[in-house]
Amino acid sequence: MGHQNSLLAGQTKKSRAYREAIMVEYNWCCAVCGSADRDNLQIDHVVAKTNGGGDELENLQVLCAVCNSQIKSSIDTPRMPPRKPNRDSLKAFRNISKKRQAFRAEINGLRQEKREQGYIQKQGKWQKSHTK
Repeated sequence: MGHQNSLLAGQTKKSRAYREAIMVEYNWCCAVCGSADRDNLQIDHVVAKTNGGGDELENLQVLCAVCNSQIKSSIDTPRMPPRKPNRDSLKAFRNISKKRQAFRAEINGLRQEKREQGYIQKQGKWQKSHTK
């Protein structure tokens, strides 16, 4: 697993090629909203590394900074299929906003399910609550 970790972390030729392969698979855009702002694209772990997820291609997807850190955070989600990029225009911005709102609602539903199952989130990890 140590070798796999270095594929995303470093600036080696191999790590850049690995990142490029993921970005190409996702059409250089966010899998949720279609944002094609390359400066804000991030590689997301479908199953967070803190929950046992690895750096295998099947566990990675491309999300923009808003969808990844402000909406998804550390919730495990299904791997989303690639989208076609939304280009800069008012119509694209409105489409992105609607898709982000729907994604936020889905993630909030997943968080609520975890809480109802008796879990609490501490430092980015879900733990079984011992209180009733």
